[in-house]
Amino acid sequence: MRLAIIALAALTLSSAEFVPIAEPPVVSIEREVKRPALSPYAWAEAVTGAPATILRATARTESGENDDAVGDGGISLGRFQLNETFREWRVSRYGDYDPCDPYSAAVIAGRIYVDNLARLGDQELAIAAHRQGADGVERNGPTQWYVERVYRNLRM
Repeated sequence: MRLAIIALAALTLSSAEFVPIAEPPVVSIEREVKRPALSPYAWAEAVTGAPATILRATARTESGENDDAVGDGGISLGRFQLNETFREWRVSRYGDYDPCDPYSAAVIAGRIYVDNLARLGDQELAIAAHRQGADGVERNGPTQWYVERVYRNLRM
């Protein structure tokens, strides 16, 4: 009886229409693609564990949440002003991203924040490291004016 059930199931499956399994979601979300129901910050928090409030405050501090912002003579791009000098390293560590796409950039900024928090062990130092890098914070201490500006933007 068991063999007959298995044979029937195999016959049924072999005649069923093949439906490919959808690709798993990727971090890089093109601007033209339908967006998740979450804000870029909530999306990044769900993906990385970085607090959405810190990510939003960082974006406000860096660019006023302007996805097309360009700084440092064209080196820093998007709402998080991601310094593209370090692009190859980030791509090798976190995967490809678009610094001018709010969802993609928020996920990368979240991953950077989480890494900096793990390395430096303090939220204030991790915030400062967005601007200075973890090495810069360890070498020179946090840039206090930047940290204060991010904290002010938390209240907005």
